[in-house]
Amino acid sequence: MNHTFPCDNRLKINELSRIFDKKTESYKLFWFGSLLSNILNGKTIISFNELINDMIATAWYMVSEYHLNLGPSDTMEKLILSLDGITPLKPSDSKDNIISYLNCNDNFILEKKKMLINEVPYRLQSTMLTLNDSDWKKGSKARIEMINKHEGLIYKFGPYDGLNTKIYINESWSNYIKDNYSFLEGWYKYNLINYLQKRNPAVPGIPDKLEPPRERNLTKVSLFWKECLKHKNFREIYNNQILSLDDISIDHFIPWSYTVSDEFWNLHPTTKSINSNKGNSLPVWNRYFPPLCDIEYNSYLLIHKNKQLMDVFLKTSKEHFSSLEVKETLYLKKGHSKQSFSNALEQVLGPQYLAAVGCGYKQWEYDNGI
Repeated sequence: MNHTFPCDNRLKINELSRIFDKKTESYKLFWFGSLLSNILNGKTIISFNELINDMIATAWYMVSEYHLNLGPSDTMEKLILSLDGITPLKPSDSKDNIISYLNCNDNFILEKKKMLINEVPYRLQSTMLTLNDSDWKKGSKARIEMINKHEGLIYKFGPYDGLNTKIYINESWSNYIKDNYSFLEGWYKYNLINYLQKRNPAVPGIPDKLEPPRERNLTKVSLFWKECLKHKNFREIYNNQILSLDDISIDHFIPWSYTVSDEFWNLHPTTKSINSNKGNSLPVWNRYFPPLCDIEYNSYLLIHKNKQLMDVFLKTSKEHFSSLEVKETLYLKKGHSKQSFSNALEQVLGPQYLAAVGCGYKQWEYDNGI
């Protein structure tokens, strides 16, 4: 990515380009991202609380839904994990719902949020300041007084009032950010992706995990399995009941939130209630991989016996295979025995399953839908 910033001689553009050079935690990135979006929306006076809420809501999905690691001792990650189980929020809740909940006056949440305002509101602009180490060790009120004496900053501070402290955006910076928002947003996301990839080296699809989960279209996969059910009875892999055409739901064996893809080999039919119950969890491998192989192998046999089903499969595969080699090795190769098919599926599915376990996805077993 080209990091040559659009020039404006009135502003400290070179200093802006270095704000992410030194970062040990994620919250400098999230603070800047929230600052950008607020300025784009026309805000010129923003409270610490507004920015902190937006930061947490932005990082929420990365930690809670996608199980990304923000760092070995990252304050933002610890805060989000500390809310798990004690709030009504879901991993995929809307950003508005998350922010609304964070605005409650719960003392636990307030204390956690206060941890995020100790350094980053001041440190973000450190490349634009002439402060020494001893200056940074002073209290918030003293630092605000020293920082506000500098000119050319993106923002200055109102009187210190904890989470109610306000920042005041410089008009020239506001215009610059609005005029160059696409570039600055891309630069921010580029830095965030690099930061996350270094801390999650084995995790796929990190660029797709910066945003809330998107709606997935599995219509063609569902139609494929319904066609299969017209030719043969299939048993649901979690409760061993015969599947019905009237109650089909497509499940990602390894959760979508880990793979962020709709690969055919990771999809199978289940019921709506079981899919809902399983949620964002990993099926216990030793218990559920064998029946997964059974249902996938039987569909493989069907498509090689029935030209109509093969045509449906080929149309479906155009959108649900990222690797032609995997499609050919698993489904188009003729003469698979059950064991050879199982071995081939395990080679594709197994490594991603183990990596998802390493990311903290909890194990799940079906228990009468409870």
